[in-house]
Amino acid sequence: MAEPTRKSRFGEVAEKGRAFYEKIKSQYEPQYKGKFLAIDPKTEKIYMADTLDEVDKMAHAENPHASFYLMRIGYETVGIMASVF
Repeated sequence: MAEPTRKSRFGEVAEKGRAFYEKIKSQYEPQYKGKFLAIDPKTEKIYMADTLDEVDKMAHAENPHASFYLMRIGYETVGIMASVF
């Protein structure tokens, strides 16, 4: 079996992260609209900060080799990305 490509891993992280967020979003919207989340789709651990840079650093400080789903609360597509290493 072929090793997953970076693009396919990105898609998997994004898909799992978004699906998990849909389950928990009532805990974050609307009171935290505009803040950023990093979600580890494997562990379902969540990090929250005021900026994308802060939340990315926070998540990677705890688990530097994990892939995270990064998003801005309350926005459909603006600022959504997956951090895959």
